[in-house]
Amino acid sequence: GVLAIREGFVDVQRLAGKDRTQDELFHLFNTLCDAGKQVVLTGDVPPSQLSAVVPRLQSRFESGLVVEIGRISDA
Repeated sequence: GVLAIREGFVDVQRLAGKDRTQDELFHLFNTLCDAGKQVVLTGDVPPSQLSAVVPRLQSRFESGLVVEIGRISDA
C-alpha cells in the first residue's frame, strides 16, 4: 500500500489492514523523533481507541502529550 501524505497530514484510521504501510509509518515516526523533530497527530478519537493500528504504532501515538480539544463556545 501507498501512504499518501498530503500537506503533512495522514488519516491514521485509514491504515486499517495495511500492515506494510503501518510498518513504514512506524519507522518514519521513529526516524523523525530520533532526529529531534516534533510529530503532531490529530484525530477524532484518542490513541487508546485506535484499534485499527498495530500495537507498536499505537504505543508511539500514546507516548506523547494527548489533549482533548472541545468545541468552541459561542458564549
